[in-house]
Amino acid sequence: MIAFKIQIPEGYEIDMEKSNLNDGIITFKEIKKEYPNHLHKTKHFRYHTMLGRTVNLSSEERAEAFAALMELVELRDAWNDIDGGREFELGILRYNLNNLCGKIIPNESHSRYYVFQFHLESTRDLFMDTFKDLLETAKELI
Repeated sequence: MIAFKIQIPEGYEIDMEKSNLNDGIITFKEIKKEYPNHLHKTKHFRYHTMLGRTVNLSSEERAEAFAALMELVELRDAWNDIDGGREFELGILRYNLNNLCGKIIPNESHSRYYVFQFHLESTRDLFMDTFKDLLETAKELI
């Protein structure tokens, strides 16, 4: 009897349907990764939207963070409407709020890729002071 040890490539498994061990043919197939499209936890928190959609969240803290973020985005838009609208011209300096190492900080940038951008530095600072509790709740998502 002769024995062989076969090293199976990472991410593959032996395809027993296409292999024929009597003829010495071994075929491999890629292991398909399955990503969840919903949570399977026994304990989760549900958020029901006005459009009838239910969102399952992994913890009460995550549910609170999403609720806070939704409210903050609406408030940001209302405050920006007062200061000149929601659109920002290319190349202008924007006044932002950012999460840096778990702390909400103000900064200035020409970048368009901040969730919380304001036309005026004073508006950004007042928004940060007024909604510090909501920002703290939502900071993991910012």
